[in-house]
Amino acid sequence: MTSSKDEIKQYFGTADDLFNNGSEEYQQKMSINIPVIKTYREEAFLTAAFSWWISKRPVGWSRDDHLLNPTINCITIAEKKLAIAISDYLQHTK
Repeated sequence: MTSSKDEIKQYFGTADDLFNNGSEEYQQKMSINIPVIKTYREEAFLTAAFSWWISKRPVGWSRDDHLLNPTINCITIAEKKLAIAISDYLQHTK
């Protein structure tokens, strides 16, 4: 089972990785139009949002299960909007 920390790193990498604009990984991401985190603040923001979303995931659910029903365990409209935005971001940055 993948830990939330590994899952976050899978999607966002680390700020150190993404600051290396000359790296092959960076060039590859840019060529397929994946948004690249440009600052440590962006990394912290996305990591916090993604961690919150993972905390809403039912035990036993996979990432794909959660992407199919991103608002599970969200109560307020604000939570649901955030969950949908995170899911949309993840689906478009694979």
